[in-house]
Amino acid sequence: MQTTRRSDLGWLIAADTGALEALYAVVADEPGVFLVDVVGVECYLDPALGIADAWTVREVDRDATQQTLIDCADGALAEAIQRSRRIAIHGNARMSEIRRDYQLAVALARGSAADVIPVYQPIMRIADQQITGFETLMRWRRDGETLLGPAEFMDVAESTSLIVKMGRTVLGQGIRALDADISTRHGDDVMLTVNLSHRELLAEGTVDFLYRTAGEAGVDTGRIGLEIVENDAIDLRSPARRAVQDLSALGFRIIVDDLGAGYSALSYLRDLPVNAVKIDRSIVSRTPDSDVDRRLCTAIRSMSEALGISTVAEGVETKEICDVIGDLGFEYGQGYYLGMPEGAETLFG
Repeated sequence: MQTTRRSDLGWLIAADTGALEALYAVVADEPGVFLVDVVGVECYLDPALGIADAWTVREVDRDATQQTLIDCADGALAEAIQRSRRIAIHGNARMSEIRRDYQLAVALARGSAADVIPVYQPIMRIADQQITGFETLMRWRRDGETLLGPAEFMDVAESTSLIVKMGRTVLGQGIRALDADISTRHGDDVMLTVNLSHRELLAEGTVDFLYRTAGEAGVDTGRIGLEIVENDAIDLRSPARRAVQDLSALGFRIIVDDLGAGYSALSYLRDLPVNAVKIDRSIVSRTPDSDVDRRLCTAIRSMSEALGISTVAEGVETKEICDVIGDLGFEYGQGYYLGMPEGAETLFG
């Protein structure tokens, strides 16, 4: 095995596949933490390692160079760090995902505010199917042409600070639409809800931006619901949680989104200023056929009502689901059966 030290953090090893397998085994078995002396101070290192081998890389790139191999190892290292793993080994499928995500992030960064488009999905009262609010959802026009849904870009956007800029664009447009189009068409009692990602909650100025935007539009903060995920509500020490408390103190309504998809330690509903919860579609969609999910929905609704918290069933995609959640006592629902997400011109024009 011949080793070439390229830098403090990079080595190229010339060896056969058997030697590389031995290397993987040695590295994987080594303790994760190493004590080192730095100018008389004992410190510890908890390193991560990314490995790529030329045989695998050249399966998809016959012209791969040493730099290609280093880039692939760097991608594996990034994955090891992201997943809190000791070691990650390059795979061609994963590298293709990394390249795709990188290209998507570049396209998002090059886009303008005009490429970020809000659409609105109705939230309805089940009993009479009257609109009581709208959720603002994000769409993105890639390269000024193809309109993409959140499943195609949101993970990449939320993994970077790009989501803050994009989110504020949608927030601003949504709040202004509430003042003008929505109130004119549906009355002053209709609410608007918007999603706030973890990065947006942590971003400096988010609380001030929301309060200022509502004030400039002349909208009562009590008509704006801010949807957050469970983990941001649960962590007692989280700066995101403090932002939630500050927003609640300013009158914004706090909504826990996708309840049941994550942690679901429901005691936080007692301790936080939560006004409403949305039960995740993965539970709601199974209610016609699953007694367990019906019981779970009923339990969440009953507990929430006892705490003065409203409940919304997400994923109402069929009449059958709508009938079931109505029978279970849900007051509000949201889903394709009750209304598709549409642009402002279609809904309010």
